[in-house]
Amino acid sequence: NPLAQILSVAMLYEYFDLKEEGALIRKAVDASLDQNVRTPEIQVEGGAKYGTKEVGEWIVDFIRKAYSVGIHFALCFLDILMSKRMRRLSAVIIDKQ
Repeated sequence: NPLAQILSVAMLYEYFDLKEEGALIRKAVDASLDQNVRTPEIQVEGGAKYGTKEVGEWIVDFIRKAYSVGIHFALCFLDILMSKRMRRLSAVIIDKQ
């Protein structure tokens, strides 16, 4: 499911000592679970059906709406979720160091 992949991005940020960013991603994942925005394999009985793309977009929208972290971070995160280009994330992390 996409939430596991998204949480791995949080772990990557935390590994590079970007604790706030990692916590932000974890909070977004927790919020999606609380709102039952999940893919079918982990959805509660009677919950709406979301695909991988919808869950990823929901997470990014949550981050954009709930926090003022800058559009660059949200767009990089969206790129990771939608195209799975981990090289771009690495470049962002290295630039931040």
